[in-house]
This record gives sequence, structure tokens and C-alpha cells, in this order.
Amino acid sequence: MQKNRILVLAMTLCLGLAGRAQEPQSTDSARVDSLSALGLSYYGRGAYQRCVDVLDPLAQQFIEVKTSPLTAEAYHALYYSYQRLGRRPDMFYWGQKCLQRNADDAEIIADMARLYNEEEKPDKAISITGPYNLRHPEHLLVARQFAHACFQNMNFELARPVYRHLLREGMRTFDVAYSLGLCYFQDEAYDSAYVFLKQAAEINHFQNNNCLYRLGISAVKTGHAEEGVEYISKVIEQLTPNTELLRSLHQELADGYAQLGRDSLELEELKTVMVYGGYGDMRVAWRVAGCYERIGDIDNARYAYQQVLNLAQLMDMIPDKKRSPQVDAWVRKAEEKLEEFKE
Repeated sequence: MQKNRILVLAMTLCLGLAGRAQEPQSTDSARVDSLSALGLSYYGRGAYQRCVDVLDPLAQQFIEVKTSPLTAEAYHALYYSYQRLGRRPDMFYWGQKCLQRNADDAEIIADMARLYNEEEKPDKAISITGPYNLRHPEHLLVARQFAHACFQNMNFELARPVYRHLLREGMRTFDVAYSLGLCYFQDEAYDSAYVFLKQAAEINHFQNNNCLYRLGISAVKTGHAEEGVEYISKVIEQLTPNTELLRSLHQELADGYAQLGRDSLELEELKTVMVYGGYGDMRVAWRVAGCYERIGDIDNARYAYQQVLNLAQLMDMIPDKKRSPQVDAWVRKAEEKLEEFKE
């Protein structure tokens, strides 16, 4: 009886010790789950800095652990939080951690490759999209970034079939059609370039001048001369400067130089304003005369003040046109200046 009592006490003690040994592990797991949920909650509410403040140190605890207790969702939250905060080095760091956990994480592969292509680092984009594309060529977002990276590396032969695959699978976007057209255009395969550049132009409602320019060339070279002339003429029309806008911009420059007291630069801008239609502007003529006088060019100042008087006489010839008090003041001052120059 005594032995049984001792045995029961020993078993109870062992069970108690075992339970206490398991308590920290259970508590630690609950803590990880709680912090992970908090970080994801911040991410869901757009509080990205708070999200990384919680999840980054938590995830760092498990960097060397092959099987992390954190979910892929938590790692994605870190990646996209750093992206939205504009911290690309940290974003790429956690993107690599996502891929170390799952080499087939297509969402992260496509997004990282997109950013590498934007930064004109096609080799890095190919390093992550190429292997995945061999395993899963059906994933369109990864395939598109793989094709764009090949295009940037001027490997048009490799990019072409991928772009054609994307179009066949329904990804009829401007960038895909235009890039495919450019692949053929660069190789002077103008028949195919014409087909895909026209498709790109239609998607973009004929708004991209670079596309229209190359489409026009391809059209002319493939016997669609009338169509090509239309496209190229549209590009020229859109590139022709708007004289009113240019006059306004040079007027603003002149005003800026006037505030800085840079008379020579102000004068050059005012003369440009006159080239773009400001010859009949009394205010411009008056300012030109003043600039010439301030820089000591009296001969041109005399001529400019005379132009002020000439413009005033032209205004008097316009029916029902009365000179403003400001114009009258300029006329009187110009006459005084011309008298001074005679002395």
C-alpha cells in the first residue's frame, strides 16, 4: 500500500514537471500567433510602418529556421509594406526570403521582376522569372516580366515567342503588343511589325507617338503608304510646338530673370517672346527697351523706345480702340528717353 502511494506521488510529480516543461513552448507559440495577427491587422488597415515594426523583428527570429511558424501571408505583408513605404532594399530582402520559403511564389516573382525591369536590371529579372517560366509557362504575369527582361537584353528571338504566347492567352495589353511589334521592327521584319504595332496602336487609341512613328515606317515599307503617311503626319502634328504655350513659358522665364535682376537674360527671353507672336505687345516692347538701357546698349534702347511709340500709333488707328492710362504713361516716358539720348 505504501509502495503504491509512493508510485502515485512519483507519477504525479513527473506529469507536473512535464506539463511545466511544455508551458513555455505553448506560451511562445501563442505569442507568435498573436503578434502575427496584430501585424497582419495593421497591414490590412494600411498602417504599413506599424506592420513592419511588429512583423520584422518577429520574422527575424526565425531567419535560420527552415520551418518558420509564420505564414506566407506574414512574409507577403512585410514585402508589400516596405514597398508601399518606398524602402526597396528592405522590400527586396523580404522578397528573397519569400522565395527561399517557396521558390514557386509566383506573386512575389512577378512583382519583383517588374521592379527589376523598371530599374533596368533585366538580368536580375531573368534570374527569378526564367526558372519559374520553365516550370510553369502558363503563368502570364511571370511570363510577361520574363519577356520584358529578354527584350531589355535585346534578346528578341527569345522574347518573341513569349509575347506571342501572351497574346494567344488573351493578354492583349499595349505593352505586350507594342513590345512584340518592336521585336520585329528591330529585326526589320516589317510585315510582322506592322501587324502587332497596329494592334498596339488600336489598344492605345493611337495616342503613343513612339508607336505611331514605327507603325508609320512599317506601313510605308509594307505597301500601306497612305496609311503610313497618315500615322507619321499625326506624329509631326503632335510634336509641333504650341506657340502660345511657348510664348507663355518664355514670358515666365523673363519675369523670373527680372526678379533676379539679370537684365541680359531677361532681354533674351523677351526677344523670344516677340518671336512667338509678342511683337505687338506694348508691355513686352517697353520691357525690351528698359533692358537695353540698363545693360548700356543705347543704340538698341533708342530703337526699342521708338518701337513703343510706333505701336502706340498703330493702336490709335484701330477703330473704337482707346489707349489705356498705362500706355499713355509709357508713350510719355519713351518720348522723354528719346530726348535724353539726343543730348
